[in-house]
Amino acid sequence: MKNSRLLEILMLLMERKSISARELAEYFEVSIRTIYRDIDTLSTVGFPIYTTIGRNGGIQLMENYILNKSLLTENESKEVIFGLQSMTSVPHLSDGSTLKKMALLFDQRINWVQVDLNRWGISNYEDDQKFEQIKRAILYEKQLSFTYVDSEGNESKRQGDPLKLIYKRRDWYLYMFCLIKNDYRLFKLTRMDHLNGLTTDLSREYGDEERKYQPSVLDQQRTVEIELHFDKYQSHRLYDIFDSKYLKENKESLILNVAIPENEWLYSFLMSFGSHVKVISPVSIREQLKQRLKEAYDTLEDN
Repeated sequence: MKNSRLLEILMLLMERKSISARELAEYFEVSIRTIYRDIDTLSTVGFPIYTTIGRNGGIQLMENYILNKSLLTENESKEVIFGLQSMTSVPHLSDGSTLKKMALLFDQRINWVQVDLNRWGISNYEDDQKFEQIKRAILYEKQLSFTYVDSEGNESKRQGDPLKLIYKRRDWYLYMFCLIKNDYRLFKLTRMDHLNGLTTDLSREYGDEERKYQPSVLDQQRTVEIELHFDKYQSHRLYDIFDSKYLKENKESLILNVAIPENEWLYSFLMSFGSHVKVISPVSIREQLKQRLKEAYDTLEDN
């Protein structure tokens, strides 16, 4: 783990003229003291790294330094290229210049994979602007305010101290200390609107441990054991979400047995299959689904 961190520190220093120990500590989720030990290790083995103080100071790599490619094996160099290429898919984390330089250095292809994290039907610009605004608030330690729609459809105004961007379950989230709720919260970026980067500093100082996302009881929703029977031609949708160990086939259907949170997502998911799913158990979910489908039918009839 330490060796890979040392290599990544070198990559970051080659890409950026200067970077602070605090930024590196937050990026790698280690202490500032650990970062300084890493810098000492790199300096000891011959890498020309130095530090400067002052407003524009930080940790720097001697200008025009070239990384000796003989330090890495062929497989290791491929891993470096793949890691850098993955980073360029995320808006504003990299402009791709480091990737191109490293590809030339290691004689590696860079056009064999393409990753696009943007949503369907949404312009890159809209998502990029939101991502950039949140990133700047985190790096410059300024508060954010926005409106948020939760999983129950309730809209509320939020303000707080942004601490970290998190990629979780295929989506981006903001980890923030919410001043409204006086607690740490996760906010899904796609549900945030009217984002406003404030000039107000964070409400207090946060230590390394406080900035780490710790799954709390808020993430631990009540789960139920559920058995569902789907028409077989719906299998593509199920394999997109559930591991194959929860699925089995018989002659007539695809059977799902899994423990899953009973929430709005579950009922929306089931309703989206229409007549192509049967709820075998529990009965309570089957009855609730019938009631929701009846209400949907009545709404359509009224129109």
